[in-house]
Amino acid sequence: MTKEEFDSMPEETPVWYAPTYFAFPMLGVIRTINGLRGVWINFFGDGQCHFAPLTYPTPLYDNVTLYDNKQNK
Repeated sequence: MTKEEFDSMPEETPVWYAPTYFAFPMLGVIRTINGLRGVWINFFGDGQCHFAPLTYPTPLYDNVTLYDNKQNK
């Protein structure tokens, strides 16, 4: 996904987040927290994390894919 696509998505848009250190993609939502737009993931109720672009060497949006509910039914 491009930065422009990521930035144009509305808040709470569901996305797959798959950085190289995850064993498999995780479902999250786009959220802006403290002025940082990123991906919010709930790890099966055991914890939550906001992955923001300032914390990683590769662009965050390179690891994001739009969740398509029609495709996953």
